[in-house]
Formats: sequence, C-alpha cells, structure tokens
Amino acid sequence: LTFVRKRNDLDQWILFFLSAVCAPAEKEKATLEEIIQLRGTYEQRIVGLGRRAVHARKLLLQLFASPVITVAQAAAELDTSVSTANTVINEMAQAKLLKEIKGYSRNRIFVLHEYLNLFSD
Repeated sequence: LTFVRKRNDLDQWILFFLSAVCAPAEKEKATLEEIIQLRGTYEQRIVGLGRRAVHARKLLLQLFASPVITVAQAAAELDTSVSTANTVINEMAQAKLLKEIKGYSRNRIFVLHEYLNLFSD
C-alpha cells in the first residue's frame, strides 16, 4: 500500500484490491462446495427414513433456509399434525440430521447442526 501512495503505482493497487476480493470469494466457494456435499449426505440419510422420507425432504429444504426449527414450526411447514411432525423430527434426529438444543422439555428446538458448523470459524 505504501507503493501506491508514494509512487502512484497503480499495478500494486490493483493487485492489493484483487487479493482482498479473491480471498473471501475462495472461502465462500469452498463453503458452497461443502454445502453441496453435505446435502448429498443428508439425502442419503433421508432415504433410510422409509415412508417419512417425503416429509423429511420437504423439511430439509426449509432447514437450509432457516436451520433452526421447533416441532410446531415443522407441523406448519409440512401441513401435518404435530404428532407426525414430531415423529419426522425425531427420526431426523436419530439419523443425525438434526440436533436438539438441550434445556427444554416442551417446545424443543432442533438445529441443522452440521450445516451451521460450515459457517463458523
């Protein structure tokens, strides 16, 4: 940066700017590739849920947009009963798709934990 100010070296300024832009873009590209790979892994796990797979797939799409959910929210999203949503969520948790946030006996909260972990440093 000193070269740019003192010598008016435009080439150095462009290289500095490009390096500042490229590094975050490369990280985001890697994160996107990890998301695509994780989605494939999730799809394989969902296949093992049998007849609940249709609901689980629909819920998974919602979870990629909003990775935290309650059973009541899942019931609304799936347009089904709370009991059915609870069963789907429990099966997704057993398949290690979702993780329950501890501390609640009612109104349990679940997170798509592996997905969220992709965004933490």
